[in-house]
Amino acid sequence: MTVDLKKLFASDDITNAKMQSALISAIRKNASEDFDYLKFKVSVKKMLDMGMDKETALKSAFATASVMGVTKNKLVNSAKMYRGALDKEREQFAIALKNKIAKNVDGKKVEAERLKKEIVSHKEKIAKLLKEIELFESKIGQVDDVVAAAQEKIESTRNDFKSTFDAIYSQIEEDLINIGSSL
Repeated sequence: MTVDLKKLFASDDITNAKMQSALISAIRKNASEDFDYLKFKVSVKKMLDMGMDKETALKSAFATASVMGVTKNKLVNSAKMYRGALDKEREQFAIALKNKIAKNVDGKKVEAERLKKEIVSHKEKIAKLLKEIELFESKIGQVDDVVAAAQEKIESTRNDFKSTFDAIYSQIEEDLINIGSSL
């Protein structure tokens, strides 16, 4: 008997078909060829679909199963085995979810913190560079003053030299003229 597990476990509460398929697959992997909980559930569902009340459907399906050697204990154990398969899926999902959180949430938080530290570091470097620029501009202003003072001093020295030179030179020139005309 082929069991359509998706129809068997259909519910209005199932909102994600992909997750439903994963859980159904876990049940299918553990399915038995013997008459067990799944086949019992199919029998009960068919009887309910025929209009039987739930209690009568359960008793009738169990009466049929007991003819095949199924006991209440075997039925309960097989249902627990399928529940265990679902528990394993839940554990694997929890691990996968934890890893996703670590990667996509916690990892991003760590990245954001690293970037914040980088921003602070860059702001400190910018502040340091601005101070250096201010210092250099101040030095440039001082250099301009020094250059102006040096140029003024050189100009003054040149003027002093020129006037001193001219004074002495003109004296020699005058002496040459006097020597030339008087001697």
